[in-house]
Amino acid sequence: MKEPELRGRGEAGEAVYTVSALTEELKTLLHSTYRSIWVEGEVSGWKVSPSGHAYFNLKDENALLACVLWRSTLARLKVKVQDGRKLRVRGGLDIYPPRGSYQLIVDLIQETGEGELARLFEQLKRRLAAEGLFDPARKRPIPAAPRRVGLVTSPTGAAVRDFLRIVREHASGIRVEIVPASVQGKTAAREIADGVRLLNRLAEVDVIVVMRGGGSLEDLWAFNEEELARAIFASRIPVISAVGHEIDFTISDFVADLREPTPTAAAHIIVKHEREMLLGVERALARMENAARSALELARERLLRLRGVIEMRSPLGRVALLRQNLDRLLSRQMDLVNAGLTARRAAWPCAGRNGLPRCAVVCYNGGIAWARRGAAGVGQSARDSGAGIRRLRG
Repeated sequence: MKEPELRGRGEAGEAVYTVSALTEELKTLLHSTYRSIWVEGEVSGWKVSPSGHAYFNLKDENALLACVLWRSTLARLKVKVQDGRKLRVRGGLDIYPPRGSYQLIVDLIQETGEGELARLFEQLKRRLAAEGLFDPARKRPIPAAPRRVGLVTSPTGAAVRDFLRIVREHASGIRVEIVPASVQGKTAAREIADGVRLLNRLAEVDVIVVMRGGGSLEDLWAFNEEELARAIFASRIPVISAVGHEIDFTISDFVADLREPTPTAAAHIIVKHEREMLLGVERALARMENAARSALELARERLLRLRGVIEMRSPLGRVALLRQNLDRLLSRQMDLVNAGLTARRAAWPCAGRNGLPRCAVVCYNGGIAWARRGAAGVGQSARDSGAGIRRLRG
């Protein structure tokens, strides 16, 4: 180790360090002793500087550690870092001389606890399966039309609000009993298990639902605890497990009588029968309405036909029919008369164009004669005119 720069000796002969000398010596000690260590804590103050380096703190209940993540390391990072997330980081301790503070130069980050929790999950799952807690043969059917439902969940979460909204919209006659319980944290599994046992002892409910919204494996861990699994298994009332999202599976899902992927899906199962009944009633009413409308239309058509028959068979109806026939005959006769007159007019010797006369008619000695206009004066004697006169004898 490099000899520190001293500022002399104290009264008892001990070394007197400069600030820089002491800082340098501590830095050397930290490098040699804590070159590569793992530290676990909660992230706070995450910030990426314009230079591309990241700075954040790791903290627990009693202490805080400053951390640095160089740009090159950050570029290779596959774990999402954000405030509030619990992480496990590896790095070496260093001292930042301008501030005299120590910090961890991070070279690797892992998600904390995920691997261990996954191992515990699979271990408990295998053991409970071997005991028969997941046996499909022992699972009870969910009542088709439950009237009272027991919920074991947080009374203030979004999950319970969504559940109650769906029940109100589709099956307002269902009564919901809520047993408040923590759904995350050290006491959550015990509280949920106690809620299941309480509903079995005191409440006359048709089905129990244990539920919460989504989260990480650590967030959902209460539903992977053995105590809750055994409480569900021992329940005399059918239990629905509705935890997390579609991709989330918990031990309570395997041991419950029915697993639904979300609280919303569980609510739809609860109201399914009543909703189908209402839809059936609506369809039946629609069919009755259509049938009544069709029957009325047929009756109306039949009434109109009967009315026509009655009118035809009544004296007034017969008179009206004869009157129509007479009108047709008269119209036909008038047409024939007009046609005959037109033909005679066309054959008349004095008929001119457009039926205008072109002859003058003269009567004499009981006979009739006619002459073309212009051949003789109208007042001139027909016998004297000589030309264009023909005599018709009566």
